[in-house]
Amino acid sequence: MRQFLQTLLIAITLAAPLFKYPPYAAAVFTLVVIWNHLFPSEQPDPEVLLLPTKIPYLAALKPLDDPTPHIGEHCPTCWEELSKDNKPTKLVCGHVYCNSCLLEWIDSGKNTCPICKKVLFLQPLFTGKDLMALRIHKLRIAMSATTILTTLFRQILAFIARHPRGVPLSWNLLNPIYYLTGYGSWTKSLGAAATAISELAQVVTAKWLFDTHGVEWFRGFGNGHWMIWLPALWFGAYHLQQEVDNLSRHNKNQVGGSIAGLMHGIMLSRLGHHVHILERSTENFRHGQAAGIRAGPEAQKFLSEFDLYKHDPYSVDCPGMQFINQKSDYGRFVKFPMKQTSWTMLYYRLRANFDGLVSKHCPAPLELASEAGSAKYDLGKRVLGLTEDGSQVQVQYRDVATEEIKTVQADLVIGADVSYSAIRRIFHPPSEREERPYAGYLAWRGGVLESEITQATRDVLKNNFTIFKMPKNYILVYAIPGHDGSLELGNRILNFVWYHNCPENSEFRIVMTDISGQTHRSTLQPGMLRPEVWEQQVKFAQANFPAPFIELVEKTSQPFVAAVSDNTCDRATFMNGKVILVGDALALFRPHIALSANQAAYDCLELQKVLKGEMSMKHWERNVLGYAAKTRQLSVVVGTFSQYGGWKLIKSVLVYALLLLRQGMLSLVRWLTRS
Repeated sequence: MRQFLQTLLIAITLAAPLFKYPPYAAAVFTLVVIWNHLFPSEQPDPEVLLLPTKIPYLAALKPLDDPTPHIGEHCPTCWEELSKDNKPTKLVCGHVYCNSCLLEWIDSGKNTCPICKKVLFLQPLFTGKDLMALRIHKLRIAMSATTILTTLFRQILAFIARHPRGVPLSWNLLNPIYYLTGYGSWTKSLGAAATAISELAQVVTAKWLFDTHGVEWFRGFGNGHWMIWLPALWFGAYHLQQEVDNLSRHNKNQVGGSIAGLMHGIMLSRLGHHVHILERSTENFRHGQAAGIRAGPEAQKFLSEFDLYKHDPYSVDCPGMQFINQKSDYGRFVKFPMKQTSWTMLYYRLRANFDGLVSKHCPAPLELASEAGSAKYDLGKRVLGLTEDGSQVQVQYRDVATEEIKTVQADLVIGADVSYSAIRRIFHPPSEREERPYAGYLAWRGGVLESEITQATRDVLKNNFTIFKMPKNYILVYAIPGHDGSLELGNRILNFVWYHNCPENSEFRIVMTDISGQTHRSTLQPGMLRPEVWEQQVKFAQANFPAPFIELVEKTSQPFVAAVSDNTCDRATFMNGKVILVGDALALFRPHIALSANQAAYDCLELQKVLKGEMSMKHWERNVLGYAAKTRQLSVVVGTFSQYGGWKLIKSVLVYALLLLRQGMLSLVRWLTRS
């Protein structure tokens, strides 16, 4: 019955602009009266609206100055005898608890006394929820049959008084909205009956609007008749709060402790959540393959908000991109400021912020905020499976050291386990070829200490992002922090990436076969490359590259190679929003545009909005999938331009343009429906 009435009210409300006639008015009159009698609501306690929020309440919550009267009593939670050591704390309702028990109770997401359930403080958006409940209560009182008929009669008399020459003969006289002189909050003649009808209908409809369009549907309503929709905002906030309540439980389990995992772990712990990262690696200290990383706009925004080493630089400032020819003569220069850092620098910086790991990159231990949640970085844990258990998820994993299989429960599981994601494979178990399709070329990488490079080469490269391009090959070089994070000249590393076409045939297998004879499909780590394979690459460079790049290739002692590939997932949330994918686990880009870390930061900052109640999880999924799709295709365009050109380039550009057009049209439709 309730669902049937909701459906009717939604249908009638959506048809309201087309049918402002007696059938519409009569139907709404009938439904609201039936609703009022079938589903009466309780009026919220007005005193609740005067309570403080959580942070001011905790600041004022202190143990008793003189606990003597309660010494010998038992804490109702843990049943330990109260003493000065466990700091007895008294609530406004009179119940006394151990201070630690009370804080643990509040940390679990509760805001009431454990015994009498008296509300102690307001949860986020709680005030808005209560105000909406109070508003609905008043509306239902106003919508009794007597009130509606009395108000309608009063409205008709007022209308007749404004028309002394006579009243137009129209069935619209039965519609209270007909007697309005205008629409909007500024319309003083808006009658109680019309207000009651419109507001209740919109409140019921708001649930459907929020589920289909997200909270941003309610933004941007200006003056005019749309002001009548504003009560829906409170109802939308209430349902958003229900989603936030599901996410605000404190146990957050992450799979993968690389860049994306650490970013999300830092954000969650700073919001007061308890974060447990399950990391497959068994080592705290990583070499990171001397890989360079560009800190894009979102990555910079993340670090400016969460990095406690704010005043310590983490990157080399690069003014732009310069192109040189085979004779090392300068060609084009594109002004494009970038912040170049290394995987190791960013990893240790994030570890220091997450769990206080001390390293050469971050030697000074950090004092993490006391109000932050717990942060655990659990090494040597391989995830085996996930099981939905009511409002939680059970994560089954194997301890690599002991081979013991264990289970941990979490309210939210974040899959941040890079491109070969175990979490993604649970929901999408494709073959390896389907998961990471080979793009047709390899990325050779290496790095040389700046002090080992001649002054002539340094003079050519300067601090710029330097590029040399030739058919089916291009190589680029830029400076990144040194092995210990040093940014001093001479201690930095000149990091290069060389893209080289290599068909997936016998040549590919030769290159990707390591020193032990095993063939790999994606990456050969430093030290695994066969000497004769690298010698062939050095000879190719000596015959074709400018002198600065030849020197870099010749002096590289630990080269490594990766097959360039890309992929993306068509979903980012699973198990009703209790499991999500982020970073490379969600989408892998070709490395040309260097936005992998930026994607991780973007996903993290958008998730923060969900946890703060500013966005629904459905809206988050739409945003991160949209960002992943357009960024992945942009990386395809850049890679196709550098390695192939011709029809393949035209095709990739058209796909990218159509994708942007589609996303733009969808955004326009959503904006128009909001405004």
